[in-house]
Amino acid sequence: MSQYIFLEQHEYEEGFSEVYKTKIAPILQNMEIERKNCVMRSRIWIAILAMVSACLAWQALKLHPVLPLFPLLAGAGAVLFVFLSRHDNAHGEFTNIVRPILCSFFDDITYSKAPNQDAFPSDQLRNLNLIPAADRTYLGPSIEGTWRNVSYSMTEASFYSERRDNEGDRVSRRLFSGVVMNVECFVSMPTIVFLPDFGETLNKVYRWTIRNNRPKQKLHFPAGAVEDAFEVYTDDLDRAQNLLPPNFGLKLLEFSGAYQKTKRSISAAFQGKKLFIVIGLDRGFMDFDVFDAPLSEAEVKIHEALADLMMPRKIIDSLLDQ
Repeated sequence: MSQYIFLEQHEYEEGFSEVYKTKIAPILQNMEIERKNCVMRSRIWIAILAMVSACLAWQALKLHPVLPLFPLLAGAGAVLFVFLSRHDNAHGEFTNIVRPILCSFFDDITYSKAPNQDAFPSDQLRNLNLIPAADRTYLGPSIEGTWRNVSYSMTEASFYSERRDNEGDRVSRRLFSGVVMNVECFVSMPTIVFLPDFGETLNKVYRWTIRNNRPKQKLHFPAGAVEDAFEVYTDDLDRAQNLLPPNFGLKLLEFSGAYQKTKRSISAAFQGKKLFIVIGLDRGFMDFDVFDAPLSEAEVKIHEALADLMMPRKIIDSLLDQ
C-alpha cells in the first residue's frame, strides 16, 4: 500500500514532515480517490471516441481511400483533448490549497494569490529590457518575505505575442515563462543592467533594437565566463564599479545554471534601491501537475516547490556573503 510520507532532505525543510502529515497528506488521500475515478471516466470516453472514429473511418473508406483520414484525425484530436483536460480542475484545486500551506510554513514568507503590482512595475521592467513587450501577460501569485533583514517579492510571469495567421485564426506564441524577483538594496544603486549575451552578430542587432532605452556605458568584467554570458550596461560607470559586489556576475551565472538549462534566460538590473532578477524556468513555478501518477508520489513536486521558495534567499545570501 502506498505511503503518504515526506522525507526531509534540506535544512529549510526541517519540521515540514509534520505539516505534510497533518495538512497535505489527508488532501492527497481524498484526491487520490477522485483521481482514480477521473482516470476511469477518461478511459471510457477515450474508448468510445476511438470506436466511433474507427466506425466512421470504415464507412468513409467505402466512398474514397483518403476520406478515413478525417474521422481518424478528428477522433485523435478529441482523445488528446480528453487526456489533457481530465486533471485541470483537480490540478488547480490542489495548487490553490497547497501553495499557501507551503508559504505559511515559513514565518518570514507571505502568500497572495493576486500579484503585487507595486513589486512588479511592468513599465520600469520593460524600460530596463528585462521583460518583452507582449500582447498578453499572465502574472501568478505574489510571494513576499524577508531574509537576513532584506525584503523581497517574487511573482510568476508569462508573456505571449498574438497574431493572425493566413486563415485569420489567432496564433499565440509564448515569449517568456518564469519568475520575476524584486530584492531590496541597502544603498541606492546606479542603473546596471545584465542582459543575455547572444553572440557577436546577434548582440549587434539587439544593441540596435534597444539603443533608445538602455544605459550607454559598457561595464566589463575580468572573469571571462561573465563576459561570455552577459552584456552589462550602466549609466554611471564609476559608481557601478565601486558599488557592485565584485563577484556578483559570477554568482548570477552560478544561480542561472542552478535553475535553468540555458544562460540566455536570465536577466538582472540594479536601479535605485531595487535589484530585479528575471529567470526563465523550463517548468512551472511551484507547480503541482502530479495527477498522472498516484498522489502518494507528490512528495517530489513538493520538494521542488519548497526549493522554488528558497530562490530569493539564495540571491540575498550571494549578495551579502561577497
